[in-house]
Amino acid sequence: TNKLQLGEIQFSEPLLNEVYDRRIFELKFPTGSNLSTRTSKDLMYKLVMKKISKYKKDEWKRTQKINLRKSMDKIKYERFLNKFVVSIFDFPYYMRLRSNYRDFSFIDCVSKQETTRYFVAYYEFTKNFHNALMRLSKQLVKMRTQ
Repeated sequence: TNKLQLGEIQFSEPLLNEVYDRRIFELKFPTGSNLSTRTSKDLMYKLVMKKISKYKKDEWKRTQKINLRKSMDKIKYERFLNKFVVSIFDFPYYMRLRSNYRDFSFIDCVSKQETTRYFVAYYEFTKNFHNALMRLSKQLVKMRTQ
């Protein structure tokens, strides 16, 4: 995420180059936009990134045992939010974590076929993401050794 933020890594799809800070939690979306086929790619991406941000924040609060009723924990939480960043690099980790170790509430009322399509698409995404990063890694090694 840091290299993406600094522009050292860039994707050909401009949306994937976006890095969000704590302001992502303030974004508001029209009701039902996550279900509409007319939702723009840009808006859908922001919806996904806001959801990933929530997962990232919730995971941090869980692992740090944060209780926002305690003043010290509120201070820690504010520090976390001040340094908070999220990008496409967080997507594979938090979706894997969410689907493997938590509940499936984020896919309630979804048919088995749609769930299968989701996981096939998720698998393809992570495979392609991995392959792209491996190619980038090899290019960087090659550039350093020249």
